[in-house]
Amino acid sequence: MTLVTGRWTYRGCRNDPTLIGDSQEKAYDNIFAETVSALTGTSGVVTGVFDMGPSHIRGVEGTDAPIDKATVVVALRGFGHEATPTEGWRYHCHTNDGYTWPSGERQVPTFLGTVVPAVQHGAAPAGYVAPFIAIRQP
Repeated sequence: MTLVTGRWTYRGCRNDPTLIGDSQEKAYDNIFAETVSALTGTSGVVTGVFDMGPSHIRGVEGTDAPIDKATVVVALRGFGHEATPTEGWRYHCHTNDGYTWPSGERQVPTFLGTVVPAVQHGAAPAGYVAPFIAIRQP
């Protein structure tokens, strides 16, 4: 098993560089997707699911590769499940793990990256790149 193995809280954000300030509504509106993902990484191969609710499950598959002692790069392809609202969805994701501070306190593993739909679905056009963070659940 590798660093990616486990359950992750995933949050995708809009590409809005304006400051949020004290606006909780603006902060909430900036998050366009929040899911729980369960991933398994073995010998450089990653598989799993992104669970966006009972009828919005997407599968993922891809690779993870250590770049050096401190960095792991993960490339994933996401795909919707047949006979669900996600049927036909296709995504690509590129991410690396957040830096682990040697003297950090209460730090948990994170992945920081970008995601792009390969095909249009709903209001999400193909090619719209969005940043995300994934935080390991206990």
